[in-house]
Amino acid sequence: MNTKEEPHKDFSIPSKTGLSIKARARWIASEHLIWVILLALVLFGLSVDGFASQRNFINVLWAASPLGMMVLGLYFVMIAGRLDLSLESSLVFAPTVAIVAMTEWFIGMDPLLAIAITILVGALVGIFNGLVSVILGVNAFLVTLATLIIMRGAVVFLIPEGVYNLPEIYTDLGGTRLFGVFPLAVIVLVIAFLISYLIMKGTAFGRSLIGIGNNEEACRVA
Repeated sequence: MNTKEEPHKDFSIPSKTGLSIKARARWIASEHLIWVILLALVLFGLSVDGFASQRNFINVLWAASPLGMMVLGLYFVMIAGRLDLSLESSLVFAPTVAIVAMTEWFIGMDPLLAIAITILVGALVGIFNGLVSVILGVNAFLVTLATLIIMRGAVVFLIPEGVYNLPEIYTDLGGTRLFGVFPLAVIVLVIAFLISYLIMKGTAFGRSLIGIGNNEEACRVA
């Protein structure tokens, strides 16, 4: 019988101090990719004339505000372990319904009511997706993909030639600039992010969302 012992193999992950330059770079890229991307954007911005200007910086923030609000909504969905592909279409479909109602279906409608309709339609789309996905057990990917396609088609049907000359009250939040310089939409986005942070960190609702996304059964038992 061969009693010779096999040499011991160390499968432990080496400490960061012992990594080679190539391995260290790979580790930084995998663990801190967001900072690498930001650094690349900063370097790129400094190399382009006018990119790092105050005016361009403000305009980029203003243009990113609708996307930031949509991503914030998606954050709450994904932190609970779900998925919603239809948010981008909801962002277009909800105001489309309100605009058509204001300009064609009920001419002379108060723009404030149109704003309320926008929020209501967006909420109803989210509730529909949630009910079908959670209560009926239909895969969220399929449900939200279907609503995405339906809403895109509905938008093209309702406003095939675009929309013009909307009331100022309806467009104030997106177009108003404080002191004629800083967009109000950016301030609203920052406030929404701060409120969301407080909800997730300081309320039972936020902790429940995190718990459900981590382990739904364990959260239910707890």
